[in-house]
Amino acid sequence: MSYNLFPPLNENDGTWVMEGEIEDGKIYQIPFDGTDAHAEAIERATSLTFLGDSTEDFDEEMPCHMSGKMTRRVILSKTY
Repeated sequence: MSYNLFPPLNENDGTWVMEGEIEDGKIYQIPFDGTDAHAEAIERATSLTFLGDSTEDFDEEMPCHMSGKMTRRVILSKTY
């Protein structure tokens, strides 16, 4: 299965802002090792839902958008 790489997130005065667009009907992958609060911030900012950990690792380690820790691949998508 092919996933789209999640656009970068940056914190701006306590609010997480995404650099880029989320396209309807796409499934996204993100390196994630954040807290429940981080996951909620991503879901609020994007209208996507965490579907769970991927069964395939990234080819090389990537830092979590929120914590900066090198981590696993997580899958997100819009649920209806």
